[in-house]
Amino acid sequence: MASSCKYKLIYWNVRAKAEPIRWMFAYGGVPFEDYRIHELPSYVSPAPNPEWTALKGEVPYGTVPVLLLDGNYLGESHAIGRYLAKECGLAGTNDWEAAQADSILTYLGAEFDSAMDTFMREMDQEKKKAAKETTMQKIAKVSETLEKILRNNKSSEERKFLVGSTPTFVDFFVVSFGDVAEAFVQPGVMGPYKLLATHKDLIRGLPGVEKFIQDHAHLAMSNRGSPLYWPDLK
Repeated sequence: MASSCKYKLIYWNVRAKAEPIRWMFAYGGVPFEDYRIHELPSYVSPAPNPEWTALKGEVPYGTVPVLLLDGNYLGESHAIGRYLAKECGLAGTNDWEAAQADSILTYLGAEFDSAMDTFMREMDQEKKKAAKETTMQKIAKVSETLEKILRNNKSSEERKFLVGSTPTFVDFFVVSFGDVAEAFVQPGVMGPYKLLATHKDLIRGLPGVEKFIQDHAHLAMSNRGSPLYWPDLK
């Protein structure tokens, strides 16, 4: 039976880059098909992945996540988040707040994502150590900057979002940044950043998001001691 959902989000059977988008859908009460590829990418395992091999040639950049809408693909997680922001009620209260959220997300992508991707995909162990050190430095720099942004947001003293007094799409991606850093780079690396910890609890407790997390708690992103651990696939 064909899905009645307007949106189909395609990603691996883990949290990582797709998780903030899933949370956005959950927060906005927007139905979507949460399609998960039950295989492993080649940089994690040499095992055959025929489903992904077939899909890879169809998607815009040969990567996931992708959003499928009316037979068309939209690639890159940040672009997907920006596209869905209004429908999910996460675009801010005016154009200025939307631009501020976009600015923070652009900064996050420029400072962290490239280093993280290099670290994850590097197979040479010596090069991987160097890539990890670079990524750790990026995590510290980005975390300090994000905490400064939280402190400087005077819109609400009780509930500290990154922009304005209501959640925006960038809040979800910032929580994901911390989760990815903890799971795939170094457990405990986010420990010094108390404002980000409070912000994480705030976002994870939002209506819709909290239930989604509870319902999908069995789908861990934990690395179980290895930066390349993925959960057992059934």
